[in-house]
Amino acid sequence: MNHTKKVCATAIVTFVTFLMILSAVSMANAAEVITLNPSSGDSGNSVAISGSGFPANSAVGIGFGPAVQVNNEVINQTVVGIQFTGFLGYWLISPNSIAMENTRLSDGRITSIYDNGAGNLYQTDNGNLFGTINYTSGKVSRESNQALTDFALTASYLHYQNVTPAAGVTTSASGSFTTSITVPSLAAGNYAVIAISGQGNRATSTFTVGTTIPEFPSWVILPIAAITALLAVTILRKKRNR
Repeated sequence: MNHTKKVCATAIVTFVTFLMILSAVSMANAAEVITLNPSSGDSGNSVAISGSGFPANSAVGIGFGPAVQVNNEVINQTVVGIQFTGFLGYWLISPNSIAMENTRLSDGRITSIYDNGAGNLYQTDNGNLFGTINYTSGKVSRESNQALTDFALTASYLHYQNVTPAAGVTTSASGSFTTSITVPSLAAGNYAVIAISGQGNRATSTFTVGTTIPEFPSWVILPIAAITALLAVTILRKKRNR
């Protein structure tokens, strides 16, 4: 009897432990999600956006509509000690879209740089870490002990029309947020709404701008078509009989 109780107790403990591990893994792998309320409306309307699954206590920006390409933008940098800082001219930045060139003016050597979609900038030729990028604010940070005046940094990238404050919206300790945005001036149609954290976490949803014609099912359309045809035939017969 005691042996049976021990086996049962061990099985219960094992099962509970498994559930705890499964729950922890599920929470760790929770996908980023945003919901829109309403999900359609006109330009200038207010839309409530709720998000979850983002990094805790982190800034998130909201983009509306298609991404826009920027080419060969000159990045002005400042330096404090060995810390170089600059800002891209537009944001919200699309992760995995950045291509930079760091030109050493003294000898013309060009270092090509790309982002890994998670906030890090790497040199293309050797894979070494170049610096970091904040996708929400467009801030570029790196360290160097060489003279700032000897380098020119340019960037090409994709950005979205940002409809939140420049600093973004701060998530809670659980990685969720709720905010309101104003629908920008756009032609009628379906548009992607994207939320991006400074570290590159993202989620998308769809918003319909303008009035859309409802799609009726065939069981509604066919009877209407039949009735319309019957009326047309009746009218033609009456005209002939006159």
